[in-house]
Amino acid sequence: MRKTHLYLLGIALCSLLSTKAQVKSYEKLGEMIRTNSFSTKNPIYKIPYATKNGNSYLISAITVGEAVQKPLAYFGNEKPKDYYINFSRSATFLERGKSFDLVLTANKSATTTVKTGYAYAFADWNRDGTFETNVGEFIFSDLATNEFVGTKQSITIPKTAGTGKTRIRIIFTTSKLTSVNPETNQSQAFIYDFVIFIKEKTTTNDKVLVSVASNDEELGNVIIEDSELPNNPFQKGESVTVKTRLSNKPKYPASFKGWSNGISIVSTDTEYTFNANNPIFLIALFEIPKATLEDPIVSTAKMPVWYQIENAHSDSRDEHYIAFSEEIPAGYTTQLRIEKPVTFEDKFLWRLEASTNNMVKIINKGTGKQLYSQNGQTSSAKEVGSDYFVTKSGHSNGSYSIKWNNNSQKLLNGNPKFKLLLYGGGVGTGSGWFFYKVPPDFTSVENVLVSPYHLFFLGNNLHIKHTKKNETISIFDLSGRKLTSLIANSEEVNLPFDKKGLFVVCIKQTNGQLYNHKVVNQ
Repeated sequence: MRKTHLYLLGIALCSLLSTKAQVKSYEKLGEMIRTNSFSTKNPIYKIPYATKNGNSYLISAITVGEAVQKPLAYFGNEKPKDYYINFSRSATFLERGKSFDLVLTANKSATTTVKTGYAYAFADWNRDGTFETNVGEFIFSDLATNEFVGTKQSITIPKTAGTGKTRIRIIFTTSKLTSVNPETNQSQAFIYDFVIFIKEKTTTNDKVLVSVASNDEELGNVIIEDSELPNNPFQKGESVTVKTRLSNKPKYPASFKGWSNGISIVSTDTEYTFNANNPIFLIALFEIPKATLEDPIVSTAKMPVWYQIENAHSDSRDEHYIAFSEEIPAGYTTQLRIEKPVTFEDKFLWRLEASTNNMVKIINKGTGKQLYSQNGQTSSAKEVGSDYFVTKSGHSNGSYSIKWNNNSQKLLNGNPKFKLLLYGGGVGTGSGWFFYKVPPDFTSVENVLVSPYHLFFLGNNLHIKHTKKNETISIFDLSGRKLTSLIANSEEVNLPFDKKGLFVVCIKQTNGQLYNHKVVNQ
């Protein structure tokens, strides 16, 4: 029995700016159209409106099972910017008349009051632009306590399903719904449309599809490496070894958390060997330090405790954090403001230093300046700031009030123009703040590897500069399948490569050091 090794060059979990997901290149698509394997006429869908669903959302959606020829691989490591997510850049290929598992994973809730999530799934099997089939309700339990919560439903594709491009629609909410119409407006929900391609049923064989991916493609990737070009699907029962490796250049210190099947972590070993007895999709989970919602405490300059301070508004100011910088970024008008998206940059970091009468100074990490407020005026930051009293607001959201000079009519507030001012209207979401404690090791990364190579496409040729003799160059698609490989024999490699899409190029030096590069051939 041939033993195949899959080397997953892993990644740190990132914050992708927007909902980010892995993109796969399906070269068979053109061939399927040419041979009339399915209809090229695509259905048109109605997109309903929804109000965004707080801080709970899907962080992954995958497909695995007998029906799967190409898996769905959706990863969203940040809250979506919009209520509607159309994931069409990567599709799953499914055979009608067979079954598969749709596996959904949700993030940990940012508040203890949200404990359960629900996802309602619908399919358009006849490809008429209407989601006529309810394919299941997914229940996510204990969102408030678990780091991630996964669940799955087994779905059988009707033998009469239309072949070609169609969709599965997911409505994710934290409210239990008695009835759901996937084509009408929703309240407090995220709506996900996943593009799928239905193919004719093929003969069942003894092959098993092994799918692997990292949870954040921006910070790393997944590759399969072998002395031969691996043939996936694998023979049933074949031994497979998967390995992880952190990215060359992580933005923040990263660690490997484990291998997940979308429901639970099946192994925490960086090298994990298993027998491919059944179809499987393994996600390599990597994480970076995360700020955690905590009760604020005072600290000193020698032993600081830094916080990101979030405004509790749920309107246009949602997810805005107190920030201060000498230069004013685009979209804002003041040095001191509430800003999004939050990062671990110094402008977002604040500590509380004890002052008189149980009050505190609120001090910025980047500049050392302190929050300063004048009676009735917009707040700013100065060398010597004002005193504030930080206490529970009494609001049901669990936020804190920041009172200027302990005056209950002078509460720090973020206004719709993203300025900070004093507010006299009493306790409310706008006058409330959440304190997220930042881990101490996020500010620097030691031993970062900087790649010495320069890669670019000219036409259908991949050029790689600064290579050395006997270095191994391999190209993989994002599902981990090796597409080609060669040995460098000069300082510049010119490799013919006519496939289109996003790929990973792995360069292995003679000392074993690996460098990974993402490249796009358009």
